[in-house]
This record gives sequence, C-alpha cells and structure tokens, in this order.
Amino acid sequence: MPTNDSFSKFKKPGSTGVSTGRRVWHSLGQKFKSMTTSDMALEAGDKAILAAGTTSGACTIACAAGATGAFAAAASGPFAAGALGAVGLFLAAKSTYSKRESDHDALQPYVWSYIDNVPPQQLNDQNRKEIGAAAMSLICDGQAQQKLGDSKFVSAETAFNTFWDDYLDKSRALNALSTKTNEQMKRMERILIAAYHNEKARLKCLSTAFAKNGAAYNFMRRLVHCGNYLQAPTVVGKAFQKDTTPLPDLAIKVPKVKDVRDKLATISARFQSDEKTYLEVQKIITG
Repeated sequence: MPTNDSFSKFKKPGSTGVSTGRRVWHSLGQKFKSMTTSDMALEAGDKAILAAGTTSGACTIACAAGATGAFAAAASGPFAAGALGAVGLFLAAKSTYSKRESDHDALQPYVWSYIDNVPPQQLNDQNRKEIGAAAMSLICDGQAQQKLGDSKFVSAETAFNTFWDDYLDKSRALNALSTKTNEQMKRMERILIAAYHNEKARLKCLSTAFAKNGAAYNFMRRLVHCGNYLQAPTVVGKAFQKDTTPLPDLAIKVPKVKDVRDKLATISARFQSDEKTYLEVQKIITG
C-alpha cells in the first residue's frame, strides 16, 4: 500500500476535535432525534434538577457555568427558569460531550484505523484499565451514535467524494504532465500553462477540505470515530481478561475498511505526484 502521508496525521488524538459549543448543540439535537418516548421520560427525570426553574437552582447553574455575580443576579428575573434551565442542560451536555471526545482520544491509538494499516499500540498491564474504561464509556454512549451513525458517515463520505471530484478537475492538467519529461512538457505548452495557472485553485481546494470542518477533515473524524465504536467491545473484553495480545486488524471482518484505506492511499499518492509535477512546471515557466 502506498504511504498515506496526507491522512495518517488525523489518527493523532485530538487532531479531529471541533468547536465544543457547536458540537454540544449539534449533539443535543442528535440525541433528542434518536431518543424514544421512554428514553425522553427517563432523560427528563435525570435532568429535572438542572431545569427545576427555581431562582436558587438557576443561580447554582449560573455559578457552575462560571457566570459572574452580575449575571446571576440579572438572571433571577421572570425568564430565569427557562433561560438558566437551558444553560444547565447545555452544561450537562457539554460535560458528556467532553467525556466522549476524551474517550475517543484515549482509545484511538489502541485500535486499528480506517485511515491506514499501521498497527495500533498494544494494551499492557499499565494502561489496560484506563483504555478499557474509555472503550466501555463509548459503548454506553453509543446508543444515539448508532441510530444516527449511518447518516452521519454517508453525509461525510459524500462531501469528501465531492471534494475529490473537484480536486481531480482542478489538477487535470498537472496529472496529464505527471509522466512526461521536461522536454516533453515544454512541447505541451497549452497544458503546461493551464497547470501553472490552475495551481491557486488546486491549493485552495486542498486547504478548504483539510481545514477544520472541511470535507476531508470531517470525513477523517467520522472514520476515526467509526473505528473506535466498532472495536470498543473487543478492547473491553481484552481489558477484563487481562489479554494484552494484539487486536486483529479491523479489515479482516469489515471489508470496507480496506477499500477506504486503499482509496485514501491512492489519493495521498496523487497529492504527492501533483506537487512534484508542479515544481517541474514552475521551473519551466519561470525559467
């Protein structure tokens, strides 16, 4: 498999984090969409203390949010119950979300990835309890994720494929020159000039996709999380059994894993080829 330099960096814990506030509100929406009526009844009971609507309860929530005394006082008016109840719900969701993100970060180095076939770190007697706990937490959290996971994955994959098609279009001239010698390039003047002038558009396409919340960034996030959820039960089992033998490659039981790895490796190789070709084009054009 070709070296996957463009995407493997996203396996580093914390490399696919996003704005906490944005993700918490999104997660709340996802959670409520996925909850059954009975789930919502239980959830309402669990959160009753946070949304009780009393001034004392509201002030407690405000203080928990790190609010100033002035804010707490101002929030004790007639709208305090609803407003600060919402703040309390947000805080509870933020805490849950932060825990989920930290669990993903903890587990990620110890499981196989959709992104490449580099073996993960192994569990040992020193880390198995901590990593097992992170895996167990993700399993418990997985109900809402499982219900909505397919649509989130498909949406991210579709956006990534759209980016890739756009990139292919913007790098078409470069690719046409990739197997040519310098002398051959010079005789292909029209394509040579097109490759040179399309470079800004090509780089903008890449930078947009790889920026936080871009198509490549979001798809890598989904791949990392999907891999974690799929292997969390295996990690929990190993932790309970004090089994520190290597995990079997996820691609053995999930054929799509190899397909994704191969696609990403091919794309990464194309990026490198285009960059190398452009350097030659630049030398010819600028003399």
